[in-house]
Amino acid sequence: MSTASVARASRVCEVRRSHRGVLEGARQSLGTAFTRFAEAPLVYEAVYTLSGGPLSDRRFAHAIATVSPGGAHVLDMGGGTGRASRLLPLDAHYVCLDNDVAKLRFFRRRYPSRLVMRSDVTRAAFKPECFDVVLCQAVSHHLPDDVVANLFSESARVLRPDGRLVFLDATKTERTTGRFLWRLDQGSSPRSEQHLRALLESFFEVDCWERFAMLHDYVLVVARPRSSVRPASAAAAASPAAAICPRRPR
Repeated sequence: MSTASVARASRVCEVRRSHRGVLEGARQSLGTAFTRFAEAPLVYEAVYTLSGGPLSDRRFAHAIATVSPGGAHVLDMGGGTGRASRLLPLDAHYVCLDNDVAKLRFFRRRYPSRLVMRSDVTRAAFKPECFDVVLCQAVSHHLPDDVVANLFSESARVLRPDGRLVFLDATKTERTTGRFLWRLDQGSSPRSEQHLRALLESFFEVDCWERFAMLHDYVLVVARPRSSVRPASAAAAASPAAAICPRRPR
């Protein structure tokens, strides 16, 4: 091959690499823009509805109803705009915990009598064994493994011994629509069902594990805290962050 041919081939390769870089940059920019747009509270609600959220809500509500005693204290970990509060009975004592101020304000404008707390899901400012039910819906896929493990640990800590975690999230899938949506979801950490279960079962014993499919593949889980995590969690009671416990109704 002549020197000129080698030079032309090299230039072609450089152009192709440049094009690939441009396309990848455009995809990442599109994903970032979509995520920021979708995080606006009203848009977040609309996207959730259009992506089949009300269908998964019905399953979530049924699971909550099976484990919620009357007047239950319910903590919604990463509750966002507080959608889950609509699924609860009127006598439930609901707390929406999230670190997104805009979403919490949106929720308070709609439901001024409900409680909100701005906090990280790995460090909820509650004493141990305060809640009958902890909810976690469409949160874990935004978090890396170590944070998800801390989320489950903290959920187990604040649950009463007979309390339940009700968990719902999408899993990694070969479904075409699901793969496309994961590509748009910047910063997401989709996991296989097996991986997710291994993380959860370090802190919980599973009562019910249900699979269903819409645009994504989902798992819906009801689980109770492992008694073995209680002694380790008790040390958290000394933490300044663990200073609050909602009162039970008299």
